[in-house]
Amino acid sequence: MLRFDSYRPSKSEIKRVLGEEKNYGIRGSTTYFIRHILLNTDDKSCEWIEGAKGIFQSFDKGLLLRVFKSNKSCSIAIPNEQVLSMAIYRGVEAVSPVFLTPFWLLLKLGVRVEIARYFVLYPREYSILPTKLRMVTKDFEMQLESNGFSFLSQKEYFSEISKRFNFEFEIHE
Repeated sequence: MLRFDSYRPSKSEIKRVLGEEKNYGIRGSTTYFIRHILLNTDDKSCEWIEGAKGIFQSFDKGLLLRVFKSNKSCSIAIPNEQVLSMAIYRGVEAVSPVFLTPFWLLLKLGVRVEIARYFVLYPREYSILPTKLRMVTKDFEMQLESNGFSFLSQKEYFSEISKRFNFEFEIHE
């Protein structure tokens, strides 16, 4: 695992390890909370990462995970040959429309839940548990969580990356 002790390492350092930044209309993933990290090395300098926030950026030859927590930040370069597998898990939805609310009316008219959920008046009408991401590399295993609303965009983002880097990507809906 190549770690930079800065949130913004120099472009020349990143280019040397990961190549040019890829931009498919989406510059990076959504923000994730790092819930668990298991290192395959004796390096204790990354223990603080658990509980931090992170965001992935896509490059020609891998991913860059930018991590920040309180006054600490770092960037972790993950070359594509290091990634063994990734899996994304959709959170469980609870749909309980209240009679004659916009959410209820839209569902009755056949509008998909993914669209109608933005018209909820009461929190009890719609909820979704967090989206979970599990990443296994040669150096570490990491479990991350994001807002449940972000599942579809993250599925698309990581599907594109897995095709390009040719690693196993599981989708659990």
